[in-house]
Amino acid sequence: MQPGVDTNCFWATTRNAHLWLGSIIALMWMIILIAAMFRAESLFSHDKSLMDDAWRRRRRLQLKNTLFAKKKNEA
Repeated sequence: MQPGVDTNCFWATTRNAHLWLGSIIALMWMIILIAAMFRAESLFSHDKSLMDDAWRRRRRLQLKNTLFAKKKNEA
């Protein structure tokens, strides 16, 4: 305890504990937010690859349909 600090005063004795607790809580929030950002980025990149596959399949189907229609019209 520091000299001149009243040991009976609640706020004087717990001031450092509140600072530590506040800094630990802030650090935990930062870690949670960073983890959430990385998680969201990985989810969206996966969705993007799924959408790319869907667009590729759709283009292939459209090409097949147009080729089939051309062959049908020629016959």
